[in-house]
Amino acid sequence: MVGKKGGAKMILQTIIIAVIILLLNVISQRFYSFLDLTEDKRFTLTSSTEKLLNEVDDVILIDILLEGELPSGYKRLRNRTEEVLKQFRSVNGRVEFTFRDPSAGTPKEANLVRENLAKDGIFPGNLIVMEDDKKVEKLIYPYAIVKYGARRIPINLLEPQLKGENPEIMLNKSENTIEYKLAKTIKTLISKGLPRVLFTAGNGELVPSQTATFETGMKSTIKTERIDLDTTYYIPDDIEALIVAGPTVHLKIEQNS
Repeated sequence: MVGKKGGAKMILQTIIIAVIILLLNVISQRFYSFLDLTEDKRFTLTSSTEKLLNEVDDVILIDILLEGELPSGYKRLRNRTEEVLKQFRSVNGRVEFTFRDPSAGTPKEANLVRENLAKDGIFPGNLIVMEDDKKVEKLIYPYAIVKYGARRIPINLLEPQLKGENPEIMLNKSENTIEYKLAKTIKTLISKGLPRVLFTAGNGELVPSQTATFETGMKSTIKTERIDLDTTYYIPDDIEALIVAGPTVHLKIEQNS
């Protein structure tokens, strides 16, 4: 039979152990690191990513929509994303992130969330999974939304699946590109000037009124302009992308020899 002193001692030891575990959890959340034992160091941040993160001078908020009951492959993608983001935060504590399930809540709440995501061009993928020996359709949002100040950019974390390609191969490729996609997006957001994107005219393309919704939705991340291919023979070097939207005649873009 344990005496009063012995019982008090056991209670005190239990409290001390609980406090130590709590402190270790807090420290591990703030100072995340791990040993990369892979031969090609594929789970170690590149020097360019670390340099970029050290340039971030304000809070970067990253909202990841991969949460909830996920198929195993997507659960792995979710966990890999968390690993990368913890590495980002260990370099710069201004990187903050949260995971959320867009399908959580009541059907009305989930539908409202989906409608708002659709306005940002974020649409779910439909997967057929087995639950209790029954095929069930699940909506998966493999997206992250990166926010910096008033600007925000959504990222599709999935790589395109090639025709006939095993989904597991596609998911493996997606895991390996997470750091690149996140770093590229952060670089775009913290850059002083917005990237310039040109919409072409002269080939029966969509007119400004038809692309207005897209341009309005992206105005915080890109600067859109127009170029008439009938009268222009030079495209500036600082143009990030040239968009030929729905042409109805043969393109008139010629490549110099």
